Amino acid sequence: MERNVEENRLFWTNSDGIQVGQVLYSKIFDLDTLICEEVFVNPEFRGQGLGGKLMKDFISFAIENNQKIYPLCPFARRYFLNHSELSELDMHDQITANKIQNLVDRKED
Repeated sequence: MERNVEENRLFWTNSDGIQVGQVLYSKIFDLDTLICEEVFVNPEFRGQGLGGKLMKDFISFAIENNQKIYPLCPFARRYFLNHSELSELDMHDQITANKIQNLVDRKED
């Protein structure tokens, strides 16, 4: 799979150039954190473990950019809960729900 980077979006394509999945994210600049908003696998490619592969590469992307991750997406949250070795990157418990709501409100303005 090949990683493609757009603003607030990573997506992966296979060797045929077909998009197999994506991760949508936003940035919390003052905390050097990416909010993982959505992990999506193209329905044609589900059941092959691609969600986990997308998360693994998204985490690599975050590390490459000196970022931590707030797993807002339920799939991302479960991924972090199942991979305790990633706890230093997981900002779930450090960032209050209030902070996230403020960011969402700002996006809607």
